[in-house]
Amino acid sequence: MTMRACIMTESHLKTVLEMLRDKPELGAARQLVEAALTEVETVRRSHAAAFQQAGRRRAR
Repeated sequence: MTMRACIMTESHLKTVLEMLRDKPELGAARQLVEAALTEVETVRRSHAAAFQQAGRRRAR
């Protein structure tokens, strides 16, 4: 997954999560979206760390 895809997916999941907050009957769906959001955030952080590390290597 590219960084751009991570950011777009994260944004979409946050939008869906906002929609689900007002619908307690969809609690199971909300839990799935929250879990997916956690995974995407983890991937995005991993990408960001890799980019920073690569930048440090180039700076040497």
